[in-house]
Amino acid sequence: GKLLFSAGHWDNSIRVTSLTKGKLIGQHIRHMDIVTCLAIDYCGIYLISGSRDTTCMIWPVVQQGGAPVGMASKPMQILYGHTDEISSVSISTELDMAVSGARD
Repeated sequence: GKLLFSAGHWDNSIRVTSLTKGKLIGQHIRHMDIVTCLAIDYCGIYLISGSRDTTCMIWPVVQQGGAPVGMASKPMQILYGHTDEISSVSISTELDMAVSGARD
């Protein structure tokens, strides 16, 4: 089925909604402040999140029978280095690269 990943929630969560079922199927709180941006790689394998807490997190997208069914409960990697709010993120599996932009 199709999934919608959303951020910007007051509880610092990333939420996963099944568009097929029309309901919330996951809520992940790992960032210490509001999640400001999300991006998914071209293959749909990884999701990257950026936050006001100055970190980026890389999350595996859980697949079942070749279709996305959610995201892992923990990020596989946490990226540090910015000193201000993350404003944009992108991730490429082919290039083995994650990029981020911030207010710093």
